[in-house]
Amino acid sequence: MNKHTILIVEDSLTQIELLRHLFLNNGYDICVALNGVDALEKINKQSPSIIISDISMPEMDGYELCRSVKNNKLLHNLPVILLTNLSDPEEVIKSIQVGADCYMTKPFDDQLLLSKVDDLLSNNKNLSFNTSDDVIDFIYKGKQYAINSNSQKILAILVSTYENMINQNRKLRDIEIEQKNLNQQLSKKVEERTSELKQIAIKDRLTNLLNRFSFESDKESFANPVFLLINLDGFKHINSFYGVQAGDYLLKKISEKLLKLIPKNINAKIYRLGGDDFGVLCENTPTFQYEELVNKIITEIENYVIMYHDYDISISITIGISKEIPLLEKADMVLKYLKKNTRIKYMEYNEHLNLYQNISSNLTTVKLLKNAIKNDAVYSVFQPILDNKTGKIDKYECLIRINDADGNVLYPVSFLKIAKESKLYASLTEIMIKKSFDAFKNNNYTFSINLSIEDILDKSFNDFIRKELDNNEYLGQRIVFEFLESEGIESYEIVLKFIKDMKNYGCKIAIDDFGSGYSNFEHILKLYVDYIKIDASLIKNIDKDINSEIIVETIVNFTKKLNIETVAEYVDSFEVYKKVKELGVDYSQGFFIGKPEPEIN
Repeated sequence: MNKHTILIVEDSLTQIELLRHLFLNNGYDICVALNGVDALEKINKQSPSIIISDISMPEMDGYELCRSVKNNKLLHNLPVILLTNLSDPEEVIKSIQVGADCYMTKPFDDQLLLSKVDDLLSNNKNLSFNTSDDVIDFIYKGKQYAINSNSQKILAILVSTYENMINQNRKLRDIEIEQKNLNQQLSKKVEERTSELKQIAIKDRLTNLLNRFSFESDKESFANPVFLLINLDGFKHINSFYGVQAGDYLLKKISEKLLKLIPKNINAKIYRLGGDDFGVLCENTPTFQYEELVNKIITEIENYVIMYHDYDISISITIGISKEIPLLEKADMVLKYLKKNTRIKYMEYNEHLNLYQNISSNLTTVKLLKNAIKNDAVYSVFQPILDNKTGKIDKYECLIRINDADGNVLYPVSFLKIAKESKLYASLTEIMIKKSFDAFKNNNYTFSINLSIEDILDKSFNDFIRKELDNNEYLGQRIVFEFLESEGIESYEIVLKFIKDMKNYGCKIAIDDFGSGYSNFEHILKLYVDYIKIDASLIKNIDKDINSEIIVETIVNFTKKLNIETVAEYVDSFEVYKKVKELGVDYSQGFFIGKPEPEIN
């Protein structure tokens, strides 16, 4: 039996290779044409047994090719299968009009296509479909069509179209089932990773005590707090003499000891705040004698001999105590004072102590801020954000800077906290917004502005931002407001109202520093978030730290399911950029992409 030759008419090289591979592996000979004109020339030379043609092609499309074949008395019995990406019923009608024998939509099923080819080749030996003299007229979507074809031909193409539809529906059901199973697996993994992420975010990895971020969150929940800042004296010498592993072992043992020393009947939490600093945050009730606890901690720990291999290690401690906000800062001021008075083991902060150096510095900063506001020395710099898919810069983050009287540049870390305490923060925010709006109103870039929860809760700020958006029509559609993920969001109704108001202007919402502090996936679900900015602590070593990679991958998988885009912060090398791009992070920001500059490049 002679081999059948299939003429493939297709302008896509990829589709040609797929069809060639399919039919060569099933015993057919193949010839190829890139359009209808080329196909007619090939038909005259090679006499194919069947034509499989794409519809959308240059010079002559599949419909015209089919019409030419069926109108030719020598070729009209040559079977034609039309393949297309189109799925409108009108395309089926056109296929019937031009006399096609089969109509299938892409992506096609290999086995179904093979069976159709086999059926058409078998039928072609036994019968031919002659064009009827009767013309069928009907209207579809207001357009009149005339079909000159017999009932067998119409029935054949309708059956092939129905078969193709049923097959695709079956595939869709299979995909839905597979997707459902995949979603269940992903949900389970997200649950597991979320639990891991929460533990990493709120606890110190070495000691398993609560960490600094937990302290910052917890301190607001104590009505009358008393805070003990415990420092291990000369700890760096222990690390130097016995080694870092001995130091880590000692920190673990001290944390275990502290957990045993805090009475169960008081409201207290224990933290490792970093390095050799521990903290105990207690509710100061009338029945609680915190000085007794302080003396007990000093006595027990300084009499505690820690065995490390064959060495006995003893340690002394110093404790700074504070009952006034800011708790940690004032306890630390006391601790620094005590380090200069080695005979004193602990002391409580009070305003009569000679601890004014820090206060003097704060007053100097307040004066500097007031002068900067008055003299227009507050300005914005803009850090580019790269779209990892397109490789283009299409976003910027607006960051605040201040010039002092000597022309030195001051960064937010040196003044934002003092600005909040001195009630100057709102003025700085308003200046930043006005200058950022001016910088972007005449270009097409998207830009982000950082807001705090204090901003959102401030009615005057709400009025200000609405007025600015009203005065800058359409600019809101390119604005992203960023909230610090580590800030406690307790007034959800007020925050949600602000977010909805901003979204009415077209603004988008981002959670900043996600993965630091008290990371909470609930924030994402409740706050209609558009972007997640993954914290630098997870990004900066992601090319070397498998734990960071796992956490970031979890965040990306979770956000993609919610159609939320991700931004990697602190991308400072090609290796880090390559890794975040590989993990599917949408955008990159950091010194490798570009430093903050006063001008938009």
